[in-house]
Amino acid sequence: MTQLGKFTISLAIVACLAAGLVAYLSRPSYGRCDFFTKELNGGKKNFHGEIYSVRLCGADIKNSTEIKLQIFDNTGELLARRYFSYYVNSSTERDLSDGMDSIIYYDSSKEIPMQSLPIPPTKWDWIRARLPLF
Repeated sequence: MTQLGKFTISLAIVACLAAGLVAYLSRPSYGRCDFFTKELNGGKKNFHGEIYSVRLCGADIKNSTEIKLQIFDNTGELLARRYFSYYVNSSTERDLSDGMDSIIYYDSSKEIPMQSLPIPPTKWDWIRARLPLF
């Protein structure tokens, strides 16, 4: 590999890390977790005999509320994290619903608002929960 190729790859890696840092630092501060967990139907969930804890924390952003949805197993290990938003004065569904093998949530910022998170969460969900960009 040439010197120029190594430099280009190094520059691309630095640019990705910088973009990730900016995205991580620009995230809002999430709070009022007990309120949002109760308000949006989070809490303890039983799926096929396994207990999961669904925690929701919110941040007010302009005309909407952004929610951080976290799924924990019965030992408290973080299994998945997702972000979604809902508009304050919208008639769109906001509460979580329990599907057969998933938790259904509604993201007003998406073209298709109904989203789901498989239970148990996948390995990819576990990895994404530990990466600052997701």
